[in-house]
Parts: sequence; C-alpha cells; structure tokens
Amino acid sequence: MTATPLAVTDPVGGNVRHAVGVHTVLIDDQGRILLGQRADSLPLAGGKWSTTCGNLELESAPDGAVREVREEIGVEIDPLNLRFAHLTHFVNDQGFGPAMALFFTARTWIGTPRICEPDKCQRIGWFSFDDLPQPIVPYVENALTVIRAGLSDDQLSTAFSVFGWPTS
Repeated sequence: MTATPLAVTDPVGGNVRHAVGVHTVLIDDQGRILLGQRADSLPLAGGKWSTTCGNLELESAPDGAVREVREEIGVEIDPLNLRFAHLTHFVNDQGFGPAMALFFTARTWIGTPRICEPDKCQRIGWFSFDDLPQPIVPYVENALTVIRAGLSDDQLSTAFSVFGWPTS
C-alpha cells in the first residue's frame, strides 16, 4: 500500500485527538459473519460493507459495542459474551483523520439481526471470512483478515495492527 501524507494538523503543539470506534463481528454457528452495506448517501464509506460499528461515547468499549449492535441491527448482546479480537490504529482513506477501532466478536445474542437504521445501512448479510463482499471498508477488511487468522489458530495471534499510515 502506498501511503500519502496525513492531512491532519494540530494548532496546539502536537496533540491530535483520535476518534475511537467500536466494531462487533457477529459469528453464527456456521462460522459466517454479519456485515452491513453502508447507505450510498453516507459521506464516509458510502456503499461499502462493514461490521456493525460506531463511535464510542461516554461509556466503556464493551458497552459501546452492545449499544451500537442494539441501535443498528436490533439484537441484544450481554457484554460478557463479547470477546476482544483486535485493535487497529488507522488513518481513514476519506480524510476523516486518525482513529482507533476496537473489534469484538460475539457468538451469542438475542434476536434476529435486521436493519434498524435504513438511513445508514441499505443491506445486511452473512458472509464467509473467505468470501467477503466488495467493496468493503479497507481497514475493516484488514482487521477481519487478522481476526480470521487468530480464530483459525484458536487464539488471537495478532491483536494489533496499523493501517493507512505513511511508512517511514
């Protein structure tokens, strides 16, 4: 990947705030994952597939993941059923700026996933890790590749990655 210079500047001496997102990878009993296609009208990653995700609010990361899943696809997850899977530190390819994304997996939930925010998501579907839909959000695809490798090893062998940063 060819990295481009960051377009993020900080007028106050070197501190740049990073957004923090929480992602949940629902895994069904066939080993498939639930992904949603973001609405075409969204300015950030419109039309691309992604996991259930959102920005962390004034809450713990597991509570944020549970909240986003409830809001977006209408299922309930006990935070104790979430497993931390991956953290990626990335620069969004659409000028959003630097961010951290925490990925959790869940194999147990209550309810049937459905689209609860049609202004943000136009389709959902179950997919094999080996056959991800395209186009997919690039840093999400990177994280899913790492998560899949960890699941096949019955451990999360690489819990951290960087994506989109310029190389030195």
